Amino acid sequence: MASVTHSFMKIFRGSSADPGQLPSPAQTTKRLSRRSSGLAELGKSFASEEPLCVLDLGSTSAANIRYLTGRGHKIYSEDLLVASTDTALAIKDDAGNPTLDSKRFLADNLAYGPGQFDVVLCWNLADYLDESLVKPVVERL
Repeated sequence: MASVTHSFMKIFRGSSADPGQLPSPAQTTKRLSRRSSGLAELGKSFASEEPLCVLDLGSTSAANIRYLTGRGHKIYSEDLLVASTDTALAIKDDAGNPTLDSKRFLADNLAYGPGQFDVVLCWNLADYLDESLVKPVVERL
């Protein structure tokens, strides 16, 4: 049992250290924190007098619509996550694995002209979108 535990510890720690010994501070990586000013800058844009054209790619949010239209901005909503569940998108790739038809998905969604939007709200869509659609969607944006 001790050799099994020792092997697992080697896998998770990446060394052959004694299983009862904690890694030294030099072996642990300090988590770096980083701050983004993107949301603050976006807030400044929304507060400006200049009307913006906004595309919100999440589910429709009455609060977002009220906030943006109340400041004179135009908002379009398109829920790409729901659209990606269309069973008509299911195909098989060259290896016979199930995937989604990204060309059809883009033909049916995000069919806007270039430069139509000043802001695209995408938040965490890529975390939940099928992996086969992430790259094509980001390239389209």
